[in-house]
Amino acid sequence: MLGFQTKQTNQEQMVGSYRRLNSSEGRTNVPGNTSQCCCGCCCCKTRKRSRHLVLRRSMWAERFISCRLTFMTMSLLMLGGALYLDSLITAAPDILMDDPFSPDTEVLLVNVEELTFRQTYLDLKVPVSTSLAAAGYLERTVKYEICDDYDDICKTLGLDGKIFFFTCILGFGLTLPPFLLANRCTGKAVLQCLTFLPAMVMGFALAVWWLDAYLKLSNLKTVSFPFNLSNTNETTMIDMTFEDKRMFPSYSLCLMTLSGLALGLNFIFIMFP
Repeated sequence: MLGFQTKQTNQEQMVGSYRRLNSSEGRTNVPGNTSQCCCGCCCCKTRKRSRHLVLRRSMWAERFISCRLTFMTMSLLMLGGALYLDSLITAAPDILMDDPFSPDTEVLLVNVEELTFRQTYLDLKVPVSTSLAAAGYLERTVKYEICDDYDDICKTLGLDGKIFFFTCILGFGLTLPPFLLANRCTGKAVLQCLTFLPAMVMGFALAVWWLDAYLKLSNLKTVSFPFNLSNTNETTMIDMTFEDKRMFPSYSLCLMTLSGLALGLNFIFIMFP
């Protein structure tokens, strides 16, 4: 008898913990504590989270656009500065050579103050006594189209100088369309193509000047140079050996390198969603 009452009591407790739904809903009994679950609140949390993600995406997109505009503006300014300065590589070598004005085989060690490689010519500045020149140095300009007849390095520098000029102009022109369409164009594929073209052009110019011109000049040991002898009206070729070149990239090459890096970063930023 006691066992039956205990079983009945347990059943009543179990029934009390359930609630019956309306028959129209076609559902069975569910635990009463599930009625405390607020589905609306979960939906609100999901909506708030999705709105937060959208705001974060838009915020990062605006930051990427701002960075890209900064990179392209810097690239345009640096390309213009590289063309204006026209100073690609500088050196201050010590040259060992025979004295062209001496009948004997006298060897001279010439300390060059500045040797600047430009787009179409090179500048040579040699310090001398004030009795020979009031300025304290002798300066001479040699065009690549003249010295390429007797030295192959002039042919390389002449060709690379043309590549430098045309790639800077082309890179400047190809950077303008993505710069003007950064906030207006909605087609991402179009912007990716427009940003890839100037980066590729500047990458080609940098490969030419760093891997061709700079490396060849770094490994250069001897060059030939003509000297006009005024007393005999003859031209003699003198071999000049570089003891120490002390060669560095100059303003234009540095600006072109920074411009290429900025355009490369611009293309990387456009790849982000």
